[in-house]
Amino acid sequence: MLSILKDDANIYNIITLNFINMKKLLLLILFFIPICLSSQDRINRVLPTISPNILSEIDSAKGWMIQKYGEWLSGDNLIPKQLSMENKQFARSKAFCIDNFYFYQFRELNINNKNYIVLIKKSEAPGTYKYPTIREGFSIGNRINYAVFEKKDYQTNISTIKDNTINIIKIPLSCPVGVINASDDLDRDISIISEKIVSSIDKETDDFDKLDFIIQVAPYKEKNIVQFLIYAIRNYDSFNSLEFLYNYINSDDEDFYRYFGENELFDYCYYEIDYNTFNNFIDLNNYE
Repeated sequence: MLSILKDDANIYNIITLNFINMKKLLLLILFFIPICLSSQDRINRVLPTISPNILSEIDSAKGWMIQKYGEWLSGDNLIPKQLSMENKQFARSKAFCIDNFYFYQFRELNINNKNYIVLIKKSEAPGTYKYPTIREGFSIGNRINYAVFEKKDYQTNISTIKDNTINIIKIPLSCPVGVINASDDLDRDISIISEKIVSSIDKETDDFDKLDFIIQVAPYKEKNIVQFLIYAIRNYDSFNSLEFLYNYINSDDEDFYRYFGENELFDYCYYEIDYNTFNNFIDLNNYE
């Protein structure tokens, strides 16, 4: 009889212990359920990036500038500055130019289901002194300029180009033109540009509406040449400045400055390239 009572007590203790353990387990489950329900997976957001695919590109053209003494001087992938006759041998040097480039590229970008065209220009930047006071430590680097347009705006304006005439194509910008120092890793540079574009797209700044972005182009199909310049004019109350060029040229720098944005500009300077090469860069077959 005593043995039976002991067995019953053991069974009771086991049941009681199991009940207590189950109760603890249930409390733990009830404690963690709200945490699990309220927590979210940490997933990195994929930001819009400029396409790695190049829509079109040019990497060579002859630049021309007429000098005050009537001679046209040229350089490969650069437009010479106004130079004296004694210094005209420097016409092929990037240190004496109003503009130069390594390449122009068009790429695509999609943000919130809206398609954009990004124009990228890599060029040599003006040299700087590490110690400007004593003019020591001079170095030269490269930079990348970029401009962004809605794809439909770009296509609409480019389609108005006509043959045998100078076309001044103004394309509305989707964000201010920008510039970064170029590295040896173009993919990295493109990623940096993507971040800057995404953060500023369709956000107006104080002087955003004062900037005209211009592709000035004169195609001559029968002659198999195209003359062109790509630049931006920022209009201030007291003066204008040029951007997307080698130097931030102001109105006191050159006599021909006032002709930027006018047909007469090509009486002084331009890039020249064969028709087919430029046509692969910007489609010229859509003009009326």
